[in-house]
Amino acid sequence: MTTTKPRPNRQNIYLTDHLRDLVSGYDSLSGRIATVLDRYHEALRRTRIERQFSDDERQHILRACRAWLAEPAATVFDGVALELEDEGAAPAELIERVKSLTRHFEQVALVEWIESERMLAGNSPDQ
Repeated sequence: MTTTKPRPNRQNIYLTDHLRDLVSGYDSLSGRIATVLDRYHEALRRTRIERQFSDDERQHILRACRAWLAEPAATVFDGVALELEDEGAAPAELIERVKSLTRHFEQVALVEWIESERMLAGNSPDQ
């Protein structure tokens, strides 16, 4: 029988000033952070951005962004399209479709999908 090592619920995190402002003033800091992350998770779940692209297009996106570190957050917007352009192998229509993601959360969701796929493959650029 395999036992799974329990993950601790208690975590240390660093909050930048603007993130601290987002969560400060509430009765429970961890409760507020959990609420914000739960909303973020639900928005990602509902977006399912990867469904907007074919398997081939998703592979182009992952290849182009394999070493891209999407930090700070401001680099997320238009970053995937720039990485596709820099790679030079992606079809022009794919680049245009990525550029056409006009809702900011769609761009964030695409980056979250990319990072999730890289983590599952064991090649996150921040390791």
